[in-house]
Amino acid sequence: MATEEEKEEMDPNEDTGNIELGDLRLSWIYKLRKDQIDAELRKFRLDLTGTVEEKKRRLIRFIREGCTSPLSPAVFPSIPPPFSLQPPPVARATAALPYRLAPESPALDPWQVHKWNTHFNGKGDPAAFLERLDEICSYTNIRQEQLLPVLPELLQGPALLWYRNNKSHWDTWAKFTRDFRTFYFPVNYLENLEADISRRLQKPDEPATNYLTDLQTLVRRHGDLNPEQELRWLYRNLLPDYRQYIRRNDFTDVSSLTAKIKEFELLREEVRQVYDEEELIPRRNTTRRFENRSSEQYSVPPRQA
Repeated sequence: MATEEEKEEMDPNEDTGNIELGDLRLSWIYKLRKDQIDAELRKFRLDLTGTVEEKKRRLIRFIREGCTSPLSPAVFPSIPPPFSLQPPPVARATAALPYRLAPESPALDPWQVHKWNTHFNGKGDPAAFLERLDEICSYTNIRQEQLLPVLPELLQGPALLWYRNNKSHWDTWAKFTRDFRTFYFPVNYLENLEADISRRLQKPDEPATNYLTDLQTLVRRHGDLNPEQELRWLYRNLLPDYRQYIRRNDFTDVSSLTAKIKEFELLREEVRQVYDEEELIPRRNTTRRFENRSSEQYSVPPRQA
């Protein structure tokens, strides 16, 4: 015969006192065996003494009093999603667009482009034209690819004809500038630019600010000179008077070099004023003495009666 505890385990639906059997959330507890009940009580550090039914009541009371409720150990089988057949993707051939603009990039207003007053007709400075377009893109927050459709507003004369003949080859701004440089820049552009940098010396009586601006423009257009090389050229091509006053270790960048140049020009102007005053004062005294001497030599003595 089965013992009393075994009968309690075999009949999960017997009366449990004040416990409501309709609570589906806790119904899994009535199906636990003795060892499983002990494991649950041990998990929550509850008392393990008493019969199986007392242990079940103790666990149910613990859960109903607001403590952490363990999930039912029952594992429900997962139902796989229904199988569906999807047709394979069909590759569609798309025609290549001449300009690939992002959907969020609005088209430029031709009137806005006209107000820039920036044009190139094939005879001007091509480097200055590209630099001006880069500046416009920077301060108007325009993507360079947005300039491709409005190039007819920017190019004139032979340059516009060149655009019409080759526009089908450009889908990015980089490709346009590559062909533009090849067609309009000199063949040995960088070599000629390096020669211009070496020959751009400061002229006598030329303001140093004008000299610095011109030479920095050549260096910027070259693009491959680092800041140290730029400083070397700016200092090397100064007039000897400047280099006699300014030493190479007196500056570390263009700003500090400009400050030393202005300091020298101010000192040179003060020295020039001093020399002018020294030359002017003796000349005035000499003229006055000569006038006094002449008046004494050629003065007629008074006639005596």
